[in-house]
Amino acid sequence: MNGTATHHTILHGHLFCGLGGGAKGFNAAKARHGMLTADFECLGGIDVDASAIRDFNRLSGVPGTVLDLFDRAQYRDFHGVEPPDSWREATTANIHAAFNGRRPHVLFPFAPCKGFSGLLSETQSRTSKYQALNRLTLRGIWLTLEAYADDPIEFIVFENVPRIASRGRHLLDEIGALLRAYGYAVAETTHDCGVLGGLAQSRKRFLLVARHMQKVRPFLWEPPKRRLHGVGDVLGRMKLPGDETAGPMHRVPRLHWQTWVRLAFVEAGKDWRSLQRLVVENGMLRDYALMPGTAWRGGPLGVVPWGEPSGVVAGRSLPGNGVFSVADPRIVARQSG
Repeated sequence: MNGTATHHTILHGHLFCGLGGGAKGFNAAKARHGMLTADFECLGGIDVDASAIRDFNRLSGVPGTVLDLFDRAQYRDFHGVEPPDSWREATTANIHAAFNGRRPHVLFPFAPCKGFSGLLSETQSRTSKYQALNRLTLRGIWLTLEAYADDPIEFIVFENVPRIASRGRHLLDEIGALLRAYGYAVAETTHDCGVLGGLAQSRKRFLLVARHMQKVRPFLWEPPKRRLHGVGDVLGRMKLPGDETAGPMHRVPRLHWQTWVRLAFVEAGKDWRSLQRLVVENGMLRDYALMPGTAWRGGPLGVVPWGEPSGVVAGRSLPGNGVFSVADPRIVARQSG
């Protein structure tokens, strides 16, 4: 190097792009190493969901492409019917068109994870429907490798749920063998997004990184790890629940706290008279074992301490999905004041 600053623009493209959170993150990134600097430019994204692509267009700043990456057999297994006459299997030409005829330096495939997730039972995950969804991962990567076989993409960064390493082991082995056949070195890793981002939430992920050996030196920076914050670090900057100036999302019914407790103990499908069935012994509810030191329970009915990080907020509050409520000491302080 001659001491002159050099700037590069790194091009990135996205398979199974969803609403574009990954693309937005890439666009916001800035890289620096010595006198070298780089920013990122999104070439486009591919997803089968038209509503997701509308969000992708807005978040990434470039047009996305609505495209089904299933092959015919996968379509049939997943949907249970033959595709319509107008349906066509995606080709390498579709990949080129989705990225506006340009080649990305980094490909970020975020394949559907439902078939690999622990939220789906083992029995369901083995059905032909979800096996077809899982195989979409392999087909999407193969199609893109073929599209750029003459000028390979430098990096392929593939993220998914950690359980893919067990439920999708056979697919990962196939993907690894495929990438190596196209000249890539492959590493399977895991990380916690909360630790990398210094967040108040723990979110563990599987990460496969593939580096084209002829185009990229055997060296890859890993991001620094940061401490997890407590939920209070984030919620403490927000207004209290029920504050009228905070908008409609913060509104809560104006009930006395004792009324909230009573409502919590009303049996499903019954009214307040079911409270008469509760048995109190020595000042404690016998059937609920509400004893000192048991306040922080797991599951959707548990409570996160103010100084601890939260888990991932899921779409449905099932018993195995984690704790969602937070004990907010500011409310106690306001009431006592």
